[in-house]
Amino acid sequence: MNQLDPTHIMQTATGFWASKVLLTAVEFDLFSRVGDRSMTAEQLGAELGVHPRGRYDFFDALVALGFLHRDGDGPEGRYRNTGADFRAWCGQVGFRRFDLIPLAGPSAAAVAYK
Repeated sequence: MNQLDPTHIMQTATGFWASKVLLTAVEFDLFSRVGDRSMTAEQLGAELGVHPRGRYDFFDALVALGFLHRDGDGPEGRYRNTGADFRAWCGQVGFRRFDLIPLAGPSAAAVAYK
């Protein structure tokens, strides 16, 4: 009998997670608000209005995806941009307008216009 491999099912079932984290960061305007600064999770969370319970998970997910850097660990760890700012990129390549379009449920799609 063949061994069942759930890899494809799991990849499909969890495939939206990374995009949801990124779109949430864009919705918060996180990358623009961090700018050239580095901030602790407490500072960044307070500025964005992110609930304290979800701050480390959210910011560390962005680190794991390569959208933020974290220098240090624990409460003293500081988050900074990697340069992967979607809104700034849109402006650099000539898009004149950027919108988040609400979709069904708590989702949104990023759309840029020339």
